Amino acid sequence: MDDFLSVAMPARNLGIAEADGFSEMIVPCSACYSRMMVVQKQLEYDIALKREINLELTKKIQGKEGIAK
Repeated sequence: MDDFLSVAMPARNLGIAEADGFSEMIVPCSACYSRMMVVQKQLEYDIALKREINLELTKKIQGKEGIAK
C-alpha cells in the first residue's frame, strides 16, 4: 500500500467536486466514504501534504468546508 496514493486518490475526487461547485458528495461505498472522510480531515491539518498533492492536481483542493458527508 502506498500511503501517499491512499491520500492523493480521494483528494483528487474532493478537488474535482469542489472545482465543479458541489457542496456535498455522495459516496456509496462505505470503505471509500471512510477514506474520503479521513483524507478530508487529514488535509485540513496537514498543509504541507495538501500542497504536495495539489502540485499534481489539475483541480486543486481548496478545503473550504467538508464536502464528503
